[in-house]
Amino acid sequence: MVVVTDVYPALLLVAAAISVTLCVMTWRRSVTGSVAFSLNMLAVTLWLVGHTAEVMATSEALIRYWANVQWVAAIVVAPTWFLFVMAYLGKDQWLDPKRLAVLAVEPVVMLLLLATNNQFHLLWNEPHIDTVTLGWLFGETVTLAAAEPAVGTLAHVAFSYTLLFVGSLYLVRLALASASVYRWQSAAVLLGVSVPWVASAAALSDATSIDLTPVAFSVTGVALSFGLIRYRLLDLVPVARDAVVENLNDSVIVFDRHGRIVDVNDAALAFTDLDEPDVIGASAAEVFTEYTDLIERYRGVADMREEIAIEHEGVERHYEVDLTPITGRDGSRVGTLTVCRDITERRRRERELERKNNQLERFASVVSHDLRNPLQVATGNVELARETGSDDRLDRVEDALDRMDQIIDDMLELTRVDGDSIETSAVNIDSVSNAAWRNVATGDAALTVEAEAVVEADRDRLVQLLENLFRNAVEHGSSGETSEPAVEADGGGSLRVWVGTTENGFFVADNGPGIPVTERDTVFEAGHTTGSDGTGLGLSIVSQIANVHGWDVSVDESRAGGARFELTER
Repeated sequence: MVVVTDVYPALLLVAAAISVTLCVMTWRRSVTGSVAFSLNMLAVTLWLVGHTAEVMATSEALIRYWANVQWVAAIVVAPTWFLFVMAYLGKDQWLDPKRLAVLAVEPVVMLLLLATNNQFHLLWNEPHIDTVTLGWLFGETVTLAAAEPAVGTLAHVAFSYTLLFVGSLYLVRLALASASVYRWQSAAVLLGVSVPWVASAAALSDATSIDLTPVAFSVTGVALSFGLIRYRLLDLVPVARDAVVENLNDSVIVFDRHGRIVDVNDAALAFTDLDEPDVIGASAAEVFTEYTDLIERYRGVADMREEIAIEHEGVERHYEVDLTPITGRDGSRVGTLTVCRDITERRRRERELERKNNQLERFASVVSHDLRNPLQVATGNVELARETGSDDRLDRVEDALDRMDQIIDDMLELTRVDGDSIETSAVNIDSVSNAAWRNVATGDAALTVEAEAVVEADRDRLVQLLENLFRNAVEHGSSGETSEPAVEADGGGSLRVWVGTTENGFFVADNGPGIPVTERDTVFEAGHTTGSDGTGLGLSIVSQIANVHGWDVSVDESRAGGARFELTER
């Protein structure tokens, strides 16, 4: 009788304990691939327990019985491992009932051959009991069943190695092309499965005196345990990796059904200071700490689309958030695909298009109304000039044409003002005010620049803005009485205009009749005018130029009782 020490069986039982623990843990989680993984670990456990019982058996009948038990387990190990890999990779077509039936043909045939092997010997020839020395590895001997393999065994080995090769090929491709978490997950699975099959190949080639495949499964248990705990194997499966393109400008985040981050691209990582390994497996609240309100808003939501505005890197930006559920073949939700698209530029263009449309409407209104009046005046006076031969009528025609020309010039200027057309630099208020003043027919009005200051602006557009404010002051101030006695300054005259600075901007004020409170809300609208000679577009141009600079413009009463236009940074 051969004496068996406790070292080798103890090692087998440790490996079996690890396998059955993994089986139970995975079965309870009910995640992607859990059924196939649990069945695989159950088969491994049965193989290890059977081999332990074989080496500890005290009779030839028991040795043969437990050898057959191991064969039952070995038959289903390869198919269940292959199904686990396919589920892990999201290839649900392999879980189709028809393909499962085809895959089950080989194990069923092997079980039938096992049941009839004593009659037909298609798996192996008549077995015998053999005493094997474990040598340097354990320093002991064991008694095992041994037999020459027949055609059935060779067919099973070929079938099993085919499944192993295909599954391993998929895992290698995933490891090379995936994010780091999947790379390490795949490495854990490959390590866990490759060691037993290397041991099996060694036994089949007589490279070892004993089939170390069951022992190698202890390594499988350790590798898969490491993958299960450290890299959340089965919890973080690549359910949507094909949908995530790393070079997308859109931020893409994939969550599993428990709300943990499964995958993320570089654009999404820009919203956090963490690296990808620290992000994978964490919740959104743990990663995007600056956006807790948004996270709470979308908690539990799996299917929606909306636009949001958030501050990113100190600038308000607009995003389109699209949450799409990821479902398995059975229709159950396995995760959520979140795509965050920056639409700031699109929103800017839409606002610009809206502004252009409004300008077009105003232009059409001017063409149909404001231009029609002087045109009618010109037409009427031409007819009267023909009838009477009076040159005075032609003077009125010229005045009407001049007004039409001014209206057209103002409308063209209004349409040219947009954010893309400005180039800002440091501009001196004193210098640009005097330049604008020289471009306007100011008569005997006087300009005073009360303080020197520098603003960030497009010089040409700022000159245009000031010209329109000065022209507005002169046209309205010269047509009525001023609010205070005449003050002589810079050339004298009854109308006086001031340019000065405020805490966050500048102002233009005058001592003219001012603007009534009831008209201050509409004074910047195109076409608003209180005089018969005005185009009603000058202050609209002022408002447009201020807007493209990021300034707010308002009108109030000046200290002299006239109008005060104040421009401030937003």
